[in-house]
Amino acid sequence: MTRDVARDEPVIAPRAFGRFGAAVTFLAAVGLGIATYLLAARAIGDAPACGPVRGCETVAASEYATLFGVPVALIGVVFSVILVAACAGTEFTSGTSGSGSANLDRT
Repeated sequence: MTRDVARDEPVIAPRAFGRFGAAVTFLAAVGLGIATYLLAARAIGDAPACGPVRGCETVAASEYATLFGVPVALIGVVFSVILVAACAGTEFTSGTSGSGSANLDRT
């Protein structure tokens, strides 16, 4: 963040993420979907579908599927929700400083 020397206020960039903001938000949402699917498969007790690749059920049933007793998929869901919220919040609030037009004629 830079400062407007004449007004001694912070200047907010028009788009904090630049041209990659929508892509980052999309990838965070995809990660949320995958983590939610893996958590639901674990809760139901089914093996996750791997498609043409094999071995997902082996990993899902292994000791590496939990961290200190917490399913890794749950950690992924929590992290992904935070990431999606941060990305979406930045996309919707970038370019607005909240100061309104009252500070335009400060002398």
